[in-house]
Amino acid sequence: MRVVGYVTSRSIGDLCIPVPAQNSCLREYARSIDAIYVLPPLEHVITGSYMQLYTAVNMAHQEDTIAMYSIMMMPTSLNRLQSIFALSESKNISFYFILESRRVVTIDNFLSEFRSYELRNLLDLNGYLDVELLRSLFYDARKETIESLS
Repeated sequence: MRVVGYVTSRSIGDLCIPVPAQNSCLREYARSIDAIYVLPPLEHVITGSYMQLYTAVNMAHQEDTIAMYSIMMMPTSLNRLQSIFALSESKNISFYFILESRRVVTIDNFLSEFRSYELRNLLDLNGYLDVELLRSLFYDARKETIESLS
């Protein structure tokens, strides 16, 4: 099995993790699961660019893992996510996020994990959320996911 790395020089949420530090974490992860580590392409600094993520998915072999520092490095556009997961699912590729210590295989798995970050960001902005707002957030997210997969 191989671990294909993916790194960026952009900020990851509120963090700015140097590329060599990201690489070290990815290399250590590969070592811990006794996998071959494939050096990652460096993502462009251009906002909204995920060219190197697509490159990583395309160059991954059947049942490889694409590892990155955080789930926050993934695109937030549902169309892009669907495209990436369509490619990854055809090769049975999984994604592993070092910071969150999470493995994701399907877009549903990803959206479930990602929603917790959206919720945290809303709590940071508002200081609190009422129950009705929470219900609407999860209802809208679930409805959006179901509609997009139909």
